Amino acid sequence: MRIIFGSADLKIENCAVALGDFDAIHKGHIEIISDMLSFARKKGLLSVVYMFKESPNKNVSGINTLEKRFEILEKMGVEIAVVEKFTEEYKNTPCEKFAEEYIKNRLNAKAVFVGFNYRFGKGAKGDVNTLKDLCEKDGVEVFIKDCVKIGDITVSSSKIRELISEGEMEKVKKFMTRTFSISGTVIKGKQLGRTIGFPTANIEYPKGVVLPKEGVYITICKIGENKYYSITNVGEKPTVSDERKNIETAIGDFDGDIYGEQIQIEFCKRIRDISRFDSLDKLREQLLRDMDMAKSFFGAEKE
Repeated sequence: MRIIFGSADLKIENCAVALGDFDAIHKGHIEIISDMLSFARKKGLLSVVYMFKESPNKNVSGINTLEKRFEILEKMGVEIAVVEKFTEEYKNTPCEKFAEEYIKNRLNAKAVFVGFNYRFGKGAKGDVNTLKDLCEKDGVEVFIKDCVKIGDITVSSSKIRELISEGEMEKVKKFMTRTFSISGTVIKGKQLGRTIGFPTANIEYPKGVVLPKEGVYITICKIGENKYYSITNVGEKPTVSDERKNIETAIGDFDGDIYGEQIQIEFCKRIRDISRFDSLDKLREQLLRDMDMAKSFFGAEKE
């Protein structure tokens, strides 16, 4: 997949383009992008996703890092990702100029795919009807995806952020069509886990990404191409008097040296609150129970 940062000097020839924030790349986003990909293949057009580097709303945390979004889009078969920065100049672009300059001249789009609630232009004045009017007069087809629901709840990035922050990881998976995951480089902690037979991998949590609710989670740890059952502690470690926020993972059936390596943690299920134990022995007994649950969950996932 070709990645282009900024569109100032952009000139793409004949494409179908999906427009949106695409922070979560959730079930609704996937349907928009999949429709675009099918259309592009059918018409012999380049497939393009046009998105922002960060959310235009500075007050919300991200769901995926930019690198994770690239990974997902590439797996879907997208040929070009155009990443725009939401500058003051861009923010103040009139609707008419966006349609003329960005969609027609820079992207040279023959078809545009958006969600039902897509907004654009200065003050977010443009909606899907505005987009349709401005594009179709220039012969650009516009396809609008209706809201996607699970039960009676509309799939949205804001709902997914809420579910992650509440620790509802099984519901998150339904809304995203995949498990919420983070990646990071393994750093050295205090290595206290080794003293009770549970060496752990500590990673720095990605900046700007929504933090799961504090607690202990069944997780799947991906190291290279291999996956291992694991448990992950999000938050403090009261038993060992460590008040720092931690993302600390105990990996089942693994004892390699991975300091400095990149790993991925998939959050499958929150199993309990963080507790203070009277002794390290009591903590170890609980960790053994947690790991047994993780192993059983991992086995069921593979069946």
